[in-house]
Amino acid sequence: RTRRLPETECDSAWFQFAKAWCASMRRSVLLILGFVLCVNALFMKGGSYRGPLHKTLEIYQELNCTHTRLPLAWKVFEPHVPLPLENLTVDAVRSNPQIVTTYLGTIRPRLRGKDEVVRSFLKIGVQTIVVVGEGFLSTLPTCGNEQCDPNTMGKERYLGYIYRNARAIVRHYRERGVRMYQVENESNEAFATALFGWRYLDPEDPFAPNAWSDWSYVTRVMSVLCEAVRAEDPHALITTNLHTDLPQWVHELAGIKGHYLEAGRAWAPMLDLVGFDCYPNYYTASPVFGDDLGVRTGALREVVGGKPVYTMETGYPVSDTPLPAPVSYTPERQAEYVRRSIAGAAANGSVGVLWFGIFQAPGVQHNYTQADLDALRVIAPAFRRGDIGILVEWVLSHFEYATERLAKVLRYVETGWGILRPDFSPRPAFDAMREMFRKY
Repeated sequence: RTRRLPETECDSAWFQFAKAWCASMRRSVLLILGFVLCVNALFMKGGSYRGPLHKTLEIYQELNCTHTRLPLAWKVFEPHVPLPLENLTVDAVRSNPQIVTTYLGTIRPRLRGKDEVVRSFLKIGVQTIVVVGEGFLSTLPTCGNEQCDPNTMGKERYLGYIYRNARAIVRHYRERGVRMYQVENESNEAFATALFGWRYLDPEDPFAPNAWSDWSYVTRVMSVLCEAVRAEDPHALITTNLHTDLPQWVHELAGIKGHYLEAGRAWAPMLDLVGFDCYPNYYTASPVFGDDLGVRTGALREVVGGKPVYTMETGYPVSDTPLPAPVSYTPERQAEYVRRSIAGAAANGSVGVLWFGIFQAPGVQHNYTQADLDALRVIAPAFRRGDIGILVEWVLSHFEYATERLAKVLRYVETGWGILRPDFSPRPAFDAMREMFRKY
């Protein structure tokens, strides 16, 4: 038995030091165990959760999965932020933890569905990675006629809100067995994802000053979210997912920070594990670039100071209906990508691969025009090679198409990530994944 320490003893500097040291050692032991177990093996295997729950549980068990990622959008537990907005800051929440307690009390009823997901996965031995603080437009609530975003509600106020939110979520799920949290989502390329339509962008002037193009501010977002997790659960593991599909030459040409190696080096001290996303076949179906997963794993491991590296998201889009080149995304090629990517990751020291997605999906859209196919035949290889001259020449000669249609065409693959058909029948990639997850 252990006796309960008096409050005065609990408040002593030595007690607080010992508590912090134990929390740090616990994380270190977990990570060391991960390294020991993960020599040419994967400690984390799974994917992003989409549902339905009971069918997904069966699939995870069949695939021998260990982890699932649960996106928890702000708008899920607070669809509409009341006006007028509070003058909430990080310092205000730090100095008055009752703010978190009160807020948690108001949002708990909306978390019951997610609670069932976490509980059900734990029952089958699968750990849930809860995502906090994501800033994609699809995740943010409304405040009046606008969405809550640092560009609409103010940078400092946004930090205060997400700090309070993250602390409330971590406090809630600490009591429900969650031991790992992802902070933000592909935030190293926050401005690039804004240009792609996934974060806020001024509709009148896309290149106007934007919070997501401010590297120091994005780093503060990451720091504030990491602090929120540590404040509520010092034993929890913190990770993120770096966007890795924008080459270094793009950053150099545009004069912007955020390349995944730069971000990995800068942010690794805040994190316990460094995750990354990798979609090398986003723009073209062939050849299958499955080896990229291992290459990027190795490159990241060189810059993150010994922190474990793994893949949070990867995938190869698929169509069950034949499509012409360069978008001939076949089920056989998807299965090939599964085998090559997982084998490459394990061979290069990855501690895990989470797939996007272990769910059903209809497949890549089929409404490509001849102009779309012609554009992709030029753009995809030139982008991968870094042939700036060809890309500039093409954009200048197809300016209207490049500015009005190209981004939409690139996103056609977003309906094709599933390794299961809409009726849950498995595509060949499912069998390939079962084989690889059991092998590694």
